[in-house]
Amino acid sequence: MESQRGVTLLLALMILAAVSAVVFSISVIALNEVKTSANEINSEPAITGAEALAEDMLYTNIRGLATSCSGNPQSATLPKSGVSTTFENSYYYPGTYNVSVPANSTLPLYLYNPCSPGATPYYTSLTVQLGSGSGSVSVCTWSNSNCQASPDVDGYQLSAGNSSTTSLSDMIQYQVVLSNTSNSSESFGLTTTSDNSAVTGIPAPNITIITTGSLGGITRKLQTLLPPSY
Repeated sequence: MESQRGVTLLLALMILAAVSAVVFSISVIALNEVKTSANEINSEPAITGAEALAEDMLYTNIRGLATSCSGNPQSATLPKSGVSTTFENSYYYPGTYNVSVPANSTLPLYLYNPCSPGATPYYTSLTVQLGSGSGSVSVCTWSNSNCQASPDVDGYQLSAGNSSTTSLSDMIQYQVVLSNTSNSSESFGLTTTSDNSAVTGIPAPNITIITTGSLGGITRKLQTLLPPSY
């Protein structure tokens, strides 16, 4: 009799443990579903806030209002939804800009003020280094229509691993034509100096505005490419 009671008690404990495990599993699933639902509820306002800010910044730039040119992240909270939004941009490519030029071809680049085309660009020098092979560099004023053939600022040949520096006037906009005279793709590295701390390199070939929207711990991010302003 005592052994039967022990077996019955053990069986009851096993059943209780099994039921508890099932209840716990269901609870975990239910909590995850609730969390997922909450994330979905917050996700839509977050992405909508990011899209709204991207549209605003795109309009600002296309219309030339130039209020998004600050290199520092900006933030605001949308009044109705409570979505926290931020934006930052990449108007300049910081440091040395390395670009690949296909074999026996040219690539034009521009030194100007991407936030306000036509305004003072502030560049004081340009250094170009060739990775390997051979090539040439033509530096011209903005209005020169035949820069490669008739550079009016500077023009020189580069050999593998060598570099050359051109002094610039900070009041003038420039165009730079990189010519690869090798039979294979070659890399050019461009580094600039400036008398304005806001100018950190050459104007970014692809200006990107990054906008985010956040609500209830959910963050959505968008990257918007701006059309060239030159």
